[in-house]
Amino acid sequence: MAAAIENEFGITAEMIEAHNGIYEVALNGNTVYTNQGECGPLPEDEDILQKLRKLTDPRPERDMSKTTSEEEPTGPSCSGPSPSADKAVLAGSTGCCPPAGDAAAESIVPCGPGSGTPSTTCMPPERKLIAVEFLYLDLSVCGRCQGSDSGLDAAVAEARPVLESLGIELAVDKVHVQTEEQARALRFASSPTVRINGVDIAPEIRESLCEDCADICGDSVDCREWEYDGETYAVPPKALILDAIFKAIYAETPVDVQPYEDVPDNLKRFFGGKKN
Repeated sequence: MAAAIENEFGITAEMIEAHNGIYEVALNGNTVYTNQGECGPLPEDEDILQKLRKLTDPRPERDMSKTTSEEEPTGPSCSGPSPSADKAVLAGSTGCCPPAGDAAAESIVPCGPGSGTPSTTCMPPERKLIAVEFLYLDLSVCGRCQGSDSGLDAAVAEARPVLESLGIELAVDKVHVQTEEQARALRFASSPTVRINGVDIAPEIRESLCEDCADICGDSVDCREWEYDGETYAVPPKALILDAIFKAIYAETPVDVQPYEDVPDNLKRFFGGKKN
């Protein structure tokens, strides 16, 4: 079931232990299905997916009683009436004006990717989920991984209220990469890595010697460093992460991540040293 959900919606399902044979599926606190108090076979995956489709597509049914001239405008023009809140904010319609009198939308909708400029005339295209991946080698010793983890948490905490006001979910997945095989499958080239909807926030990989990781594996190992606004940092600045998150609102469909044919020598030394 979890694999079917991730395959269709791109959402990583969390399995929570239950008791007494209870099987339940919930989305954002809303129960999609539960067998509590029932006897009989469990539903097929497709039955659950159908229910999830209804929850993840909040667009209201079209009122066929209206004539063409009575329908709300569907184009990007701002000259007509503002679309209703459920269409503009939740469903992300192509209308560019937030609902009249909606103070929250007027104060927090960014005008353009990552601009941070309040606007009443910009609305993002439809997108229901922004997925953040944090891939790392070590959080117990490596200072760069620890600092990147803390910076990511701070950026997510700042971005989440803005995205929620637009009806966009921000999901964070932190992955401890422990083997060459795992690194290959994840296209993991350098530690740490932050991706937004499958796209590295800094596609050009820059590295320098990491003494912490060298101590872990007993060999020379380079870890990620980050360039932003003309400066080089040992951990990704919060502004860099926020820029990538807000640009994802307007970005095209996420790239399809395929396995590497091989991992970089730098990571091979790290994993080989840990084995030894």
